[in-house]
Amino acid sequence: MKASLIKFFYVLSAVFLYSLMATSTAFAATIVVDTPGHPSVPVLPALPGDCDTAVLNDCSFEEAITKANKDAGADDIVFNMLGFFPSWSLNISAPIAITEALTIDGYTQPWTSTPNTVPAPGLSDAILNVMIDGSGLKPGENCFDINTLAAGDPVLIKGLAIGNCPNHGMNITGSNITIQGSYIGTRLNGTVAAPNGGDGIYVDLAHDIFIGGANPADRNVISGNVGNGIMFSDSVNGSDIEGNFIGLDKTGLVGLGNGGHGVSMGDRKSPVSISGNNVGNGPSDLGDGKRNYISGNALAGVYASGTWTTKAFGWVQVDNNYIGTDVNGTVAIPNIFGGVIGEITDDFKIQNNLISGNKGHGVWMFADTPNLLHSNRNGIFSNKIGTDSTGLNALGNGGAGVYFGDGMNRNYIGDSSIVGSGNIIAFNRGKGVIIYEDIAKFTVDDNKIETNSIFGNTGLGIDLDNDGVTLNDANDADTGANSLQNYPIVESALYAGGNTTITGSLHSVPLRDNYRIEVFSNNTADPTGYGEGETYLGSTTIAALDAFGDGTFSVVVAGDYSGKFITATATDKSLYTSEFGPMLDGDLSVTKTSTGATKQGDNVTFTITVSNSAGPNNASSVQVKDLLSGFTFASSTASQGTYTSSTGIWDVGTLTFGSSATLTISAQVSSCGNLSNTASITRSGQFDGNTANNTSTVNLAGITCTPVAGGRPTGGGSGAPLPGSAALTDEVGGEVIADKYCTDYTFSPKEAGKITRYEFAKLMLDFNCYETPQSMPEGEKSFTDYPRGGVYEDPEVKAALIAMYFAADEGILGGYPDGTLRPFEPVVYAEASKILYNSINGNSLNYAPVFTLLPKNLNGIEWFFKYFIFLIDLVDDDYLNPSDVVSDMDAKRMVDFVLEKYPK
Repeated sequence: MKASLIKFFYVLSAVFLYSLMATSTAFAATIVVDTPGHPSVPVLPALPGDCDTAVLNDCSFEEAITKANKDAGADDIVFNMLGFFPSWSLNISAPIAITEALTIDGYTQPWTSTPNTVPAPGLSDAILNVMIDGSGLKPGENCFDINTLAAGDPVLIKGLAIGNCPNHGMNITGSNITIQGSYIGTRLNGTVAAPNGGDGIYVDLAHDIFIGGANPADRNVISGNVGNGIMFSDSVNGSDIEGNFIGLDKTGLVGLGNGGHGVSMGDRKSPVSISGNNVGNGPSDLGDGKRNYISGNALAGVYASGTWTTKAFGWVQVDNNYIGTDVNGTVAIPNIFGGVIGEITDDFKIQNNLISGNKGHGVWMFADTPNLLHSNRNGIFSNKIGTDSTGLNALGNGGAGVYFGDGMNRNYIGDSSIVGSGNIIAFNRGKGVIIYEDIAKFTVDDNKIETNSIFGNTGLGIDLDNDGVTLNDANDADTGANSLQNYPIVESALYAGGNTTITGSLHSVPLRDNYRIEVFSNNTADPTGYGEGETYLGSTTIAALDAFGDGTFSVVVAGDYSGKFITATATDKSLYTSEFGPMLDGDLSVTKTSTGATKQGDNVTFTITVSNSAGPNNASSVQVKDLLSGFTFASSTASQGTYTSSTGIWDVGTLTFGSSATLTISAQVSSCGNLSNTASITRSGQFDGNTANNTSTVNLAGITCTPVAGGRPTGGGSGAPLPGSAALTDEVGGEVIADKYCTDYTFSPKEAGKITRYEFAKLMLDFNCYETPQSMPEGEKSFTDYPRGGVYEDPEVKAALIAMYFAADEGILGGYPDGTLRPFEPVVYAEASKILYNSINGNSLNYAPVFTLLPKNLNGIEWFFKYFIFLIDLVDDDYLNPSDVVSDMDAKRMVDFVLEKYPK
């Protein structure tokens, strides 16, 4: 039954298509391919025929080609091969020769054939069902030989997979030939290679060849071939390669590289004429539909070679492609030899591309050394070279961003006369730009490098002769790449009134005129001390140098570039550009001294001096950090700039060459033992090649702790006891607190679920002992039973412990003789105990309105006093009263609050 239905459908389809043939004019025939020629699973028996009659199952693809070449006028070849499977692999026995106007549409094969509808980077939904398989051809034969050179008739081929050909998938000579929506070098699924032994598409002596197009349906997958993906050999003009995946599978996410170049233009065997061709051809009105994705190939992504001496057909362009990445431009799928290679090229324009993730150089251009053939007037504009598609993240090439070799003259890497032509050249594993000349061969000169963003590369931003920094010489008399143009020296970058004024000088050829100076800022310093050019700021022109070869410049740019690293380049009127000059340089140093201090509580003065004594330039945006630790800040005085004690930052500002600035900090010693304090230079707008003198430390050794009655340390308080607590002999809750190292009291029975303030105070007092408590009756506890870091289930005890620790650790302030809290005197365990004890014995103190806070202690003090009083004070009068108690729930709330804000 199923077979009968298939046969019935086959007959209906065939009758319909043959009816088209019958009604066609002699000049526009539709030829239906209805048999694979030797089908493995035929629906009807294959009959020999020549496609001239409406006999079912008698027209193979090869017979259809023969008929089309015999017919006058344009023909359409469509497909109607029906069987149990919609997909067919047509094993041809001879090359498919096309000599006149013809359209071959593989998408006419019934059932599931569908051209792609999804723009990149979306996944293609194309379904191809017709494959031309050349595995039966003789060695050296191509699957398609298309030669319309004499007639110039248009040819359109779409919807085919073409693979397993001994030589090229397509060999094209002629004009007006379009290849769209096909897979060349893969199986029908577009993900498995069916390699052609030569190039995917080979074009020679041709013009107006169109491979791909701006629409999603036009996209070809040209991958998996042994040779190049596409080869334009000799005299190929006015042709476009648009919207293709070349070296990727149909998803655009997986490499399926060709064994040669992705796209190759020119064979270098002899001078060739290749002009007016476009690879990519820029954005279209469909967005980026014309963009090619050229990645994963064994040689270069794009290779161009030829002596192109005329621009009669316009520049050869590689425009708006992704070269070396996946379809999203975020993952490297490298072309092994590099992104774009140009050899003996003239008028070759590389613009608007993403060239990243390749193994070799991003762009590599050179000339024919043996024959002294130069490469001229090539332009590299508005590309991202070494970044991802956003231009922000690293996806570097394995070599330099751009490499110009021998014979490269009068070429452009960015051009100030073209708005927006600057490139981003960043994150490459080699140098940013290399201009190399082998003097034994021939010159490399007049190469202009302007308005680019060059940063984050491994090595110099620009290197003339590829030998590291080329130092300036007298009168710029040396020779080499770009005439080894001397670089400018940036001498100052001063911010005022919303603008930064950058000044400097250039020494070069005496009396020479029209030097363009470009200035740049960098977020980080290059380790060589010679800058890159992360952000182009602006330019000026030195009209003429004096008789000694000297000139000065000044550039005013909007904004504050304090803390940035400023550098510059010079471009001679002959258009050769220098390396980046040295970053604005100031060798800063810092020294520190202190007055003597011997014990906790002593006052101490630190004196910090920062100097720019070694120069050679002014130093801007200087910043020094000195954050006190073990000392309590009192005051500071700076000879210039401002000091913020909470952060320890001294913003010095600008230090002119030969000047210095001084900061004094007054403080009190708040700890004991061996103390130290360090001042470090943390920022400057200039490169500092000597960082050994950027830090200075003073040491205060053997600081003794200050004792109080009973021998307990105070941690920096006055040591004077509060009224009513000198002897600590009062009875509290029936227990005696003796004047000795440790108390021997016991816990009195407490109310169920509550802890009294008396017991809380006793816990705190007992904790301050440094010796084992006196013998205690069984079942009684002191703070030594609750060591720091223990785990306690009793919320009241836990609250008491945490509160006490917190009070000491956060540096609660106090001045004990008058019972108030004052700045600069941290409270430690014993003093916190005395405060609470004093309040219990009728000397209640209202802490809230009288204490002064330092910024660093604000949170701790406010919590300890205000929150604790709030929990315990039942009458809400901001006093601690003898009758106040704290419940289990309140104590737990206190604990939870502390642990959340100040985890211990």
